[in-house]
Amino acid sequence: MMINIGNYKTILIAIIIVAISFFALKGMIHNYSVKIAELNEKLVELDKGKELIERWETISRQYEMAAKNFFTKDPAIFKQLVERQAQQVGINLGTLTPTKKEESFYWTAAVNLKCYANSYDNIVAFVRGLEEKGVLVDILKIRRGSENRREAEIYLKTYVLK
Repeated sequence: MMINIGNYKTILIAIIIVAISFFALKGMIHNYSVKIAELNEKLVELDKGKELIERWETISRQYEMAAKNFFTKDPAIFKQLVERQAQQVGINLGTLTPTKKEESFYWTAAVNLKCYANSYDNIVAFVRGLEEKGVLVDILKIRRGSENRREAEIYLKTYVLK
C-alpha cells in the first residue's frame, strides 16, 4: 500500500501554511512584546520627568513666595522702610541702630529702635504696617513715658536677598 502524496497535497499545503503562519506570528508577537517593553521603559522615564517638573514648579512657587518676604539687594532699604512707616503713622524715632549678618545667599537685617508716640494705637499701626511688609517683630516693649506719651523699644528683623 503506497501512499499517494497527491491525495494529501492540500493537507500538506495547509500544514505548511499553518506552520509558516505560526512562526511568523510568533516572530511578530516577540517583536511587539519587545516594543511594548521599550515603550514601558520610556513611560517610566516620562513619569520621572513629570515628577521632576512638578517638583521644580513647586520649588519655584516656594521661592517666589519666599522672595516676596525678602527685601532685595540692599539692607539699607529695610532701615528706610522703618523710617517711612514711622513717619506715616506719627511715630517719633529716637535711636535706630541697624545691624546685618551675612548668610549664604541673604543677609539677616535687624533694627533695634526706641520710639515715641502719642498713643498705643500709633505704635500698633506702626508694628502692623511693618509686619504686613514681611518684617518680623522679635521684641516689643511699650511703657508709659512722660506727658502721657508712649515709649516703645522694638527689635525688628528681616531677610534681604543678595
